[in-house]
Amino acid sequence: MAPAPLLRLGLGELSGLLLGGQRVYPRRLEDQGFTFRFPSLEEALDDLSNAS
Repeated sequence: MAPAPLLRLGLGELSGLLLGGQRVYPRRLEDQGFTFRFPSLEEALDDLSNAS
């Protein structure tokens, strides 16, 4: 992984997305009744690791 100062230099403000992350909620989908098979990343990864 590249050091943070190099990312800031190369990407400017966009580096914040890579360095700090972004929390996104699928509010529109949920409002329309959509349900996720795996509501969390942990559950999805657990399912992948248990798959044959």
